[in-house]
This record gives sequence, C-alpha cells and structure tokens, in this order.
Amino acid sequence: MKRRAALGAAALLVPLALAAPAAPTAAASAAAGAAAGVAAAQVFTPGGSPITGGDDAGAAAPLTPGRHVDTLARGTDDVTGSGSVRYYAITLRRGETPYVAATIAPGPTVRPGSERLGVEVSLRAPGDDQDCAQDEQGDDAIDDRLAEVTAVATPDDATGREDGCPAGTVVVKVARSGPYALADPLRVELAYRLEPAVDATGQPGAAATAAPVRPGLAGRPTVLRSGAGFDTAPLVPTGIYRDSLAAGDVRIVRVRLGWGQRLAFSLTAPARAGVEYADALDVELTVRNPVRAAVDASGTGSATTSVGYADAALAGSTPAPVRYANRASDDDGVVGCAVAGDWFLELAVDRPEDGTGGARFPYTLQVQVVGQAQRGPGYLPTGGATASASPRAERGGGVTAHGVLVAGVAGVGAGLVAVVLLVLLLRRRRAHQARAHT
Repeated sequence: MKRRAALGAAALLVPLALAAPAAPTAAASAAAGAAAGVAAAQVFTPGGSPITGGDDAGAAAPLTPGRHVDTLARGTDDVTGSGSVRYYAITLRRGETPYVAATIAPGPTVRPGSERLGVEVSLRAPGDDQDCAQDEQGDDAIDDRLAEVTAVATPDDATGREDGCPAGTVVVKVARSGPYALADPLRVELAYRLEPAVDATGQPGAAATAAPVRPGLAGRPTVLRSGAGFDTAPLVPTGIYRDSLAAGDVRIVRVRLGWGQRLAFSLTAPARAGVEYADALDVELTVRNPVRAAVDASGTGSATTSVGYADAALAGSTPAPVRYANRASDDDGVVGCAVAGDWFLELAVDRPEDGTGGARFPYTLQVQVVGQAQRGPGYLPTGGATASASPRAERGGGVTAHGVLVAGVAGVGAGLVAVVLLVLLLRRRRAHQARAHT
C-alpha cells in the first residue's frame, strides 16, 4: 500500500474549470458506467489551458485565474533539492488573497522499487528574502503506481490578507522533486484563483470538531462513471451510486457543500469468489476541499480498505460544518472546512509491480450532504469598504451571490460569468426596491 504525505489544510477556494469540457452530472455519466469486466486503468488526467512557465523569476510567465497545464521535465536523483522548476507571475490588488495548487500526474507506468515524487509551490514578492506562501508534498511508490501529488500554497495569515502576500507582482515557483520517472517529462496541473476581501460580520465563529456521521440512505443505486480528473468529476447530489474499479484506477466525484453543511460518505464492495489475498486491491479514499487540499474525514475509521478478497467497507465525514471563521481554528481539519463549494471524493487504487490485475470490481458509494445551507459572508470590492453581493467574476470566478464557489463553469468565458452575476445582482436589487415600496 502506498504511503501518502498529508496535505496542509491552508487552501480554501474552489477550482473554476475554464475552457475545458463540462463536468458530467451523475445522470449524464450513468450510461457510460454500465460497462464492467476487464479494462485499462483510468489514470489521473490533468486539465486546463496550456502554459509554459519561465526558466527563472525574471522570465516568469503571466498566470491568470483558472486551470493551466505545464510540463516538468526532470526529477532529482534523491528526495532533496529541486529538479525542473517553472516560474509564473501573478498580480495582486489590495484585499485579494491568492491560492495556487499544483497537481503533478505520474502517468500509468509501473516502476519497480521505492521511488518518491514531489512537487513544491511557493509565492514570493520580488526583492523579498522569504516566501509569503509555500507548500511541498510528496508520495512514495512502494512497488506500485503512484497516484497524483498535490501541493497547495496560500498565505499563512488567513485574516490579515496583505500580511501574507503584498499587493503588486508576486512570483509563483513550481518545482518537481524525487527520483520517480527521473528523466521523464511529467505534466502538472495548476489551479490559481483569487479571493476578494470578505465581510464576515454576523458569521458564526470557528466550529468545534463534530462527531463522525455515517450516511444511512436506502434505495437502488444509480450507475455512475466517475471522472479521471477534477474537471471531469461528475457532480453528485445526496444518493447511492454504483461504479467499478480496477488496479491503478483514479476515480473522482464532486459534491457541492453550502455554508454550514458537512459531507458524509461510505463505500462498500463485496468479496469476489476466487480472488486470493495477494490479488486484493488496496483502495485509498481521499476527501479534498474545493481548492484540492486533503481534509482528514476518516473519523474513527480508516481511509483505506482492500477490495476483492473479502467484503470491504469504509466510511467517514468532514470534521466540521463549513464556516468562513474555520480558517482561524487551531485544528487543521477544521481549517480545511472553511469554504463552501465543490468538494471532491477521490479513490486511488494500487497496482501490482508486474502490472497484472485488469479485472474490475463493483463498489457502492453513499454520499450525503448533512445540514441545511446557511447564508455565508459577503465579498467586498477590491480596495473598498462597501459590501457587494459577489466578487468580480473576472478575478475570482465561479462565485455565487451567496459566496459559494463552484466548479464546472466549464467552457464559459469570464465575461459571460460576469454578465450572469450582474443580472442576478440587479434582480436582487430590484426585488429589494419593490419590497421597500409596498
């Protein structure tokens, strides 16, 4: 079983899928999920517009909010130091907070031995002698195929805003490390977004860690085809779903959480006759918040199980309801539950070193959104002090009038998003004015 390094919980915004195929809904993916039997592994697939970062900070390529894909050509001979490095430049205005996630995809190749793959993201203003945000993550392949590795960089001071990264130009550095596929180019998906200043007046304080919740749904499962990436992950409401997995698979679904809500889930898979213990598939389930940082949602159980040899089951729930003030908590798990939007459930399946094991195993996934959605904080115009129903879409992207940041606005230009948000805002103002005159 591979060993993952836990991701930091300092990432708080949701990805916006720009210029990419629309993520399917559960209903749209049902027909595609009917096939079973023997199939090739569904490996993680990066998504986004192509970009080529600079070779040094002085040649940093402009990075705009959204998703982008670059290539890191080489790793390192050991687990320390940096291999290929790319530089990008972002521009911040007063009150804005950047969040940058880098996900490196190792590809389908099975490599013998124990090898590590790592990725680092750091933000630094030109002339500064230290980073204003940094995160480095890695994963060890122990006689199996790696899943993707994600690092998320965001300013440590989540309330001071400019105390983290200053206004003006900030350079983003993305570096690859580790000997895994040492000389093979690997693709990296960059997800960058901006959070405007927020008016959290009247919002509840940081939540305490809540007791684990287990879904108890009844009914027939909906056949589902899970995605191979964040942009192709189907959006699923509360319900019971049936899919299948094979050795080497990555399978991802999206679940939308509003302010004040939690996510509960369970996975079960029946044993299959004739499957020996050595042929069982090790499966790891990871819950990611909207910016793709992993959140410990295992509760009192385990996030891993083995499928095929014996009946398998695991369950968990997010540790706290989503609240804006959670970012000020001392509990890393609670900090990870600080924004509403599209969350991700990801299954990563190991594969034997010899690459065998093409049989698919069915599993049932229960997903439950717990609690009623509440009104969230208001966003402020950049540099101003007057509350607004939503941040400027061309900067933050995919933000509803209630501060819920959602993925799946795929293929929609930022200008169109801005128009939609403006129409919603005007409707709300007219409705308010009408009530005032009655």
